[in-house]
Amino acid sequence: MNLSKIKYLLFLLLLINYINVFAQSTESVEHGGREINIPDNFKIIEKKPVKEISHEDFDVNILSWKSIHFDKYSKKLYALDFITHVIAVFDENLNYLGELGGYGQAPGKHMMPIGINANSIGELLITDRELMRARIYDNNFIMQNQIKIPILTKYPVQYDKYNNIIIYDVRDTTLFIVYNKYGEKIDCFGELLGFRDPTKDGNFWNYNYNKNIYTVDEDGFVYCAFLDHPIIRKYSPNGKLLSEVNYFNFTEVQERFSEWLKEWKIEKGGSKGTLYSVKGFARCLSVNDKYIYIFISNKNSIVYVLDKDNLTIVKGYLFNASGNKNAVYIEPITDKIIYGIIFPYNLVKYNN
Repeated sequence: MNLSKIKYLLFLLLLINYINVFAQSTESVEHGGREINIPDNFKIIEKKPVKEISHEDFDVNILSWKSIHFDKYSKKLYALDFITHVIAVFDENLNYLGELGGYGQAPGKHMMPIGINANSIGELLITDRELMRARIYDNNFIMQNQIKIPILTKYPVQYDKYNNIIIYDVRDTTLFIVYNKYGEKIDCFGELLGFRDPTKDGNFWNYNYNKNIYTVDEDGFVYCAFLDHPIIRKYSPNGKLLSEVNYFNFTEVQERFSEWLKEWKIEKGGSKGTLYSVKGFARCLSVNDKYIYIFISNKNSIVYVLDKDNLTIVKGYLFNASGNKNAVYIEPITDKIIYGIIFPYNLVKYNN
């Protein structure tokens, strides 16, 4: 038996022990049966930016970019700072165009914006973390409506194929709620991985146990990667689960799980209260016309590129920039044009 298989078996023993000893769930489901295998010829391609700009290159008060979004209809890149509440606008070549609107400024009034999406008719969907709202703006940036989001939401809500709005909101049997632009609930979907506390709908622990990053492609397929479980899912535009895979065998997952076991102290009770933290296996999930791009929590910021149809590994990227820094968020327009964030406030563009 080779060393990698021994490491994998040890990891599974740790995982089984964790489930048996620590988990408080009285209801569970078996998930992620198919494992993503890393090909023998798997190669990591190092990429360097064709352009990189910092906060010093333009007159904007930037402290920390949270996310970026490229609107292929207007050909604009939006970059969000959730501390200063600024949404900066750039063209395709990272030339600064101006500010979309910050807190206390008409017409924006954003507070801790964590995500922005654009749909095919030019509407913008902005997730305001502090205000706990998903706000819809027309193409003249006039607010049309706002929808309340759960207080624990830390990832941006998404447009679906029909310009409805998908919000992660754990309920007794589903992960996501779909609203129309008028704020009316029209659907829900997404099977729970299980409960930490099955006695209360919407419980804090249930939310964290099922927390995920999700994104939607041009054809309306929904992809999500769980933070507490190394599992990726693909849903149809109508919310049907099409495929589900796990990547328990990834070295980065095993390293992160070992770190989490050290961090995990007390889940409930004790003089210091609850110190539980989500494992955070996935930290960025994005998609273009061909591939899924996923960051695994580790120290070298490798991005695994998966085929969208069968969720198998195609290749890997290591996005570098000046000073040997690593990209921590990417927005792949195609596989040849990719934008990224270098923590905390540099923007980069990569070309093939």
